[in-house]
Amino acid sequence: MYVKLFGSILDSSVWMEDIGTRIVWITMLAMANEYGIVEASTAGLAHRARVNLEECKRALEILVAPDIDSKDQSYGGRRVEKVEGGWLLLNYEKYREMRSRKQIMNAQRQSRFRRQQRDMSQPSVTRNDVTVEAEADVEADAVSKKDSQLGSPPTKKGESLSRSANGTALVPAKETAQWVNETLHDLEPDVFDRHRLLWEARTVFAFWSWRAKKNGKRVVLTEDRKTRLRRYLQIYGLEDCLLAVEGAFHHADHNQQDGREYHELEHIFKRKEGGGTVEKLAAAGTKKRKAVDKILARLAEHGYIPTGAEDAE
Repeated sequence: MYVKLFGSILDSSVWMEDIGTRIVWITMLAMANEYGIVEASTAGLAHRARVNLEECKRALEILVAPDIDSKDQSYGGRRVEKVEGGWLLLNYEKYREMRSRKQIMNAQRQSRFRRQQRDMSQPSVTRNDVTVEAEADVEADAVSKKDSQLGSPPTKKGESLSRSANGTALVPAKETAQWVNETLHDLEPDVFDRHRLLWEARTVFAFWSWRAKKNGKRVVLTEDRKTRLRRYLQIYGLEDCLLAVEGAFHHADHNQQDGREYHELEHIFKRKEGGGTVEKLAAAGTKKRKAVDKILARLAEHGYIPTGAEDAE
C-alpha cells in the first residue's frame, strides 16, 4: 500500500455514495502502486473489493465522472481515469503526500541540521548549477526570496552562461557536473509538499536542457511543458522520467542511422496525458545513469524523497 488513509476521507463527498462505491474506492487506494496505477480488470477489482461485478461497474462509473461536490476540483472532481491495464488515481498525490504536522516538523528539523552541516563543511556548488527560466508560479515568493540570497550564479574561468530574455541563467555553455539548482535543495519540506510536482518538472526540464546541449538557446518551461511533465511524473515518478531523458540519447528509436535525432522534450514525453515510450527509454537510460544518480544523490543529501521512490507503507 502506497497511501495513508486519513480521517478526512469520512468528510469527502465519495463517502456519501453507496457502500459498494466506498469499498471499491478504498480498495483502489490500497491497490495503487507507487505511481498511482491500479493494475486490474473490472472483474479482478470486484474480486479484490469483495463486491459483485455490477456493484464494481457502478462504482467505477461514479469515480470516473465529475463531482461538483468534491473538495478537490483539480480534475473536475473526477477521482480515477481508465488507462491501459487498469486505472490511474488522479488525486493520488494528494492522498500519498498528506503528512502529519509532526512528520513535517521533524523533516524541517532534519533539513535545517543538514544545511548547517553542509554550510560548515561543503563548498558552494552554485557554479555548477543548472537553472531554468523563472515563471510566475504559486511558489514565487519562496523562490524570489532564495534568489535574492543567491544572486547571479558565478562561472568558472573560460565558461559562459547562456541567457534568457530576462537575464536568467539557463545552462552552462561548458559541460560540467550536473546538479539541480540550489534553490531546489534549500526549500523547506512544507514547500515541497505543496509544489512537489512543479519542482520535479523543473528538475526534469533542467536536466533535459543540459543533456540536449541547449547552449546559447532560449529554453522555456512553458505551461504546456509543465502540465505535460507533471502528468508523466505523476505516473512514472522522478527517477524514471530522468532516466527517460537520458535514454532518449541512447535508444535506437531516437537516434536513427541516417542521422535523424529525436531529442526534443516533446519527442521524449509525447502525449500530454502521459504514457507512451517512457518505460522503453528509461530502460535504455539505466545503462547510462551516472548523471541521473548524481541528481538523486544530491536530492537525498537534502532529505528529499522524489515521487515514486518512497518505501511502501
